[in-house]
Amino acid sequence: MRYLVPLLLCTFCLPFVGMAAEMNAQERVIVKKIGDLIRQAGVQYQASDFESAGQTVELTIDSIEKAMGEASPEFFDAIAPSFSRITKAQAMLELEGISTRPFTAPERPAAKPKAPAAVRPPRATTKKPTPDDPKMDPAPSNPLASAIEPISFVKTVAPILVQRCGQCHVTGNRGDFSMATFAMLEKGPPEGRVIFAGDVIASRLIETIETGDMPRGGGKVPAAELRTLKDWIAGGAKYDGPTPDAPLSSFVSSQAPAETPAMPAPVVKRASGNETVSFSKDVAPILLKNCNGCHIDAMQVRGGLRMDTFASLLRGGDSGAIVDGGKSATSLLVRKLKGEEGDRMPAGGRPPLSEEQITLISRWIDEGAPLDGASEDQPLGVMASLAWVKTATDEELSERRQRQAQDNLTLVTGAPPKSAGETSEHFLVVGDIGSGTSKAVVDAAELAWKEIAPFVVQDTVRGRITLFVMPRRYDYSEFAKMVEQRSVPSDWQSHWSHDGIDAYVAMVVSSEDEEDVIKARLIGPLASLVVAMRGGGVPRWFAEGIGRATAAKLAGRELPAVDAWNRDLPSAVSIMKDGQQFVKNELTPEQSDVIAYGLATAMLSRNQRRQYDALIRSLPAAASFDAAFEQAFGVPPADFITQFKQYAATGVQGRSR
Repeated sequence: MRYLVPLLLCTFCLPFVGMAAEMNAQERVIVKKIGDLIRQAGVQYQASDFESAGQTVELTIDSIEKAMGEASPEFFDAIAPSFSRITKAQAMLELEGISTRPFTAPERPAAKPKAPAAVRPPRATTKKPTPDDPKMDPAPSNPLASAIEPISFVKTVAPILVQRCGQCHVTGNRGDFSMATFAMLEKGPPEGRVIFAGDVIASRLIETIETGDMPRGGGKVPAAELRTLKDWIAGGAKYDGPTPDAPLSSFVSSQAPAETPAMPAPVVKRASGNETVSFSKDVAPILLKNCNGCHIDAMQVRGGLRMDTFASLLRGGDSGAIVDGGKSATSLLVRKLKGEEGDRMPAGGRPPLSEEQITLISRWIDEGAPLDGASEDQPLGVMASLAWVKTATDEELSERRQRQAQDNLTLVTGAPPKSAGETSEHFLVVGDIGSGTSKAVVDAAELAWKEIAPFVVQDTVRGRITLFVMPRRYDYSEFAKMVEQRSVPSDWQSHWSHDGIDAYVAMVVSSEDEEDVIKARLIGPLASLVVAMRGGGVPRWFAEGIGRATAAKLAGRELPAVDAWNRDLPSAVSIMKDGQQFVKNELTPEQSDVIAYGLATAMLSRNQRRQYDALIRSLPAAASFDAAFEQAFGVPPADFITQFKQYAATGVQGRSR
């Protein structure tokens, strides 16, 4: 019965090789989405997770039926191979006791006149277009959006997100994804956006709910609320709140949030370096320890005061601002800590702060309440951790990563690791694997470390890098779900993560894998990690792209994924409008990653290598990545990417003649 596995896992070669030019960008995304779902069902079946496989098959059917409403003949031809696979998958799942709803293959639609290119609906605005205003574009034609009654984000969508996702992603930052404000929700996690206005299928927020990945902890989004979220996205994902930076939690209790006047952005004073107190190193840890639960990572904040970020701390709560820069004596924060106004803080039976701690906070305020962290929107926990890293020794950093690795593995397996794991100069191996496999992995990692040296600069890497090794693809998938709060694409065998402190590669290694195969899986993630740890605010796309390009150069023959990257690159570039769309994270994660691979390949070429080397060397001392990039390449990243798109289009046309 296991012949279903290769049946479902086979790649969608036909739709992506010479993909029909007549398909629009949205159809291309949906074709890839359907292919990903079928491969996901195969992986679930292989892991004997038959119930999940059945749910994924039904989700595939649902995606096909919805997409066929306005489908083109070319789109039908691209997804037609999936019809027989779905039918056979249903039959095999029946043998495992899993029934799925019936599927009838749709008929090929007749050719239709070309419609105008779809335009992404604009964000809601208080300014109404008039015929006399040449700056205002006419409202885009979107039949789906016009057929749906507008849904208020503030009154309807935000309460759903706060209730269903609040503890992990509104008051928390699980998986490095916060939706504390609409601006942060719209930006998405480092992997890419989760909401695409007008495109329900491409929006990962919906996908993770429908597949059961989210919410965690046994929760479930009711069908009616899920339909509301879908309709809101299909209607343009419009925002009708006072400011995109307003906390989502503030909309839950507000009776008329749409009419609430916009809150002025707090004025942030940057640290000069001459201060005697550091906010990130000295003050933030005190707040994190004593204000957590009531004002930080709180489901219901006390007094409307949220302190998850520096910006929210300055913004204050129901009583107004609590920090008066330069005047600690009149600052409500200090007066509350001293018990000079109202109830003394912290509340809830916690002991009061020591005189030394209050003096430290007071001195910071008297010096102007400056910020020495990366951004006023950075979570305080991240900011404090990064400040700790600057003064920690390499051994202290390695020990902290080892403790974190043990906690992560316990979260996945339910038990702490049986042994401390194999170590080397640069790596710590952790996982439920034998000593022979652990030794093979650490040896392969050290070889990979040497091979990537010509492409990256390793002098800023501190502490040992953790290598999480899983013997089965199912374990690897569970690691991503439990530790990172996300699903990884079904064709991944390894990936990297760096949050400023923790730095690891998670990968699949069986006892049969040879050293060359293990090394090939490590080269890309390790190169990405080294680049991410260079400093200068390296964006994820750049680190990911360099890792993939390095892997293609050094281990292309051992990595089947390289062929897929090369195959998908022309389509992804054609979908991208320009470099601004790319750097603003407005593409799907799959599209962004493969374009990043193309960009990095160009940077590592003979023509661009000198500029790339200059960029890499300058990052540790750079004020920002964008500034360092422009200094090295002569143009901002967005302009470079736009030029890459134009060059790629010319190259494609030239080959087609």
